[in-house]
Amino acid sequence: MAPVPDALDLVADADMLVCVRAAERLQRIEWYRREAVADAARHGLGRDVAERSARLELACVLRVGEHAAGVLLG
Repeated sequence: MAPVPDALDLVADADMLVCVRAAERLQRIEWYRREAVADAARHGLGRDVAERSARLELACVLRVGEHAAGVLLG
């Protein structure tokens, strides 16, 4: 029989879930950035325009400032 987790074990489990979700979010943000740059290139727009648009859209979706979105986009 497995031991019953105590309160600290439950906190550690919850923290692991948060870390996994954060990693997934960063991966999806990177996919979005690549897609936005590729889409802009197909339409003849510059990379700087694509990255600014992506930064503003991401800021809106995540309800964070433009600077924070830029940090997430790398």
